[in-house]
Amino acid sequence: MRQRSPEAWLNLLGALWVVLVMGLPVSAVRAAEGMPTPSPTPSSGAVYEVQPGDTLSSIAYRFGVSLDALVQANGLADPNNLRPGQKLVLPGFEGINGELTAVTVGYGETLTSLSRRYRVPLRTLERLNHLVNPESVVAGQSFVVPATVDSPPLARVQVRQEEPLQLTATRAGVNPWVLVLANDLPGTWAAPPRAVLAYPAEGQEADTHAPGALPPGVLSVTLDPTAWVQGRTAVLRVRLRPGAALTLGGEWEGHPLHFFPLDEKGETWVALQGVHALQEVGLYPLVFTLTSPNGETFRFEQRLQVRAGDYGWEKLIVPASLVDPALNKREEEQIRALTTKATPIRYWKGPFQAPSPYPNCFTSWFGTRRDYNDGAYFGYHSGLDFCGGTGTPITAPADGVVVFAGPLEVHGNAIIIDHGWGVYTLYAHQQRIEVQVGHRVHAGDLIGYVGATGRVTGAHLHWEVRVGGVPVDPEEWLERTFP
Repeated sequence: MRQRSPEAWLNLLGALWVVLVMGLPVSAVRAAEGMPTPSPTPSSGAVYEVQPGDTLSSIAYRFGVSLDALVQANGLADPNNLRPGQKLVLPGFEGINGELTAVTVGYGETLTSLSRRYRVPLRTLERLNHLVNPESVVAGQSFVVPATVDSPPLARVQVRQEEPLQLTATRAGVNPWVLVLANDLPGTWAAPPRAVLAYPAEGQEADTHAPGALPPGVLSVTLDPTAWVQGRTAVLRVRLRPGAALTLGGEWEGHPLHFFPLDEKGETWVALQGVHALQEVGLYPLVFTLTSPNGETFRFEQRLQVRAGDYGWEKLIVPASLVDPALNKREEEQIRALTTKATPIRYWKGPFQAPSPYPNCFTSWFGTRRDYNDGAYFGYHSGLDFCGGTGTPITAPADGVVVFAGPLEVHGNAIIIDHGWGVYTLYAHQQRIEVQVGHRVHAGDLIGYVGATGRVTGAHLHWEVRVGGVPVDPEEWLERTFP
């Protein structure tokens, strides 16, 4: 305890006398001393216990409440002074009592599967999360659930086509009415074909962290990043149960997802997909499919968020003949036809090497929005431009196979290399090409020389990385290892 001066003791006694005579609250005494007033422990309503690292802003964002409302509901004199273990009243959850927490929704969940996982009625989850559309559970979103629920371990079983629930229950080793009660079904006749049902995992392997709306053959689905970003590479990783003979597929914005195994057992699979730099910010459905050996296909769809990539603008003056929209469309279709096939062999290992002897010198960056000839044509920069004048050597950034080597009207003398798994690189505006279609190249091999052919304002190397048929930021591939 700190030592008080005689004057401080006199001030304190005076404040206590005011409390006794005038009936002021004790908090007034603490205020008179300059002491912080602790926030009261809520006796009712929705509350949240502050965790290490929390800020009032992060809590407000997590629970979808305004910062001002949170401050007012808790009478916080200093919103920056939060303590781990402190209880906060959460406004906007009228009629709901008890402690709440926020979890991140994974891909492969629905409102129904979350209701089963946390033993919370559907209507309550809708109220907690202010859901207008119960089907709008977004992968990666912060989702409010009761913190005090002791969720039992659950297992999953899938109803087969034209299979009565009694047979489904036999395969799961439980009574049919266990499935009825655990899944809130009106009767044993009400299970939809191919539906994924949950039941208490007594004496069985639990699917505690598995995606509750996907069949039991799937142990996990991971999105990297959780919210996809304009112009970036997205990774979808799936882990299967040992022995699960399933063929994986899917689709995102018209692009088929190609899955490839990461291990010899075929238990972990990965798909790479580029997000277009001009993709509108918003929510988009990601479709995931599983096909069993007998040909039955399970289809699941869940929305995910696409965020802005934060790109700049630049103006360019080029020959008018090269900004013809029909020309640009025709050439893009030619390149797309060469870069949409997903070769099942992965040629590259580790991060890509810079294809230029000037790895940290750029004249234009990927994603930059471009204004050609003062508004004659608008587009974006689909690659990364390296410094280096005519005759500067160009090298392969990773192993691969040359699938194109020749002239293009916009890209000039160009090379396209297939690195496998739907990953391609393109090298434009070259003075001279040193490889031919079909050549197997290795990281560091000489493939050409910088020039000024095609739509350019000067000699440079324009380098593209395309994933799943979409141009993505090449710097990502220089900085990290995919997948």
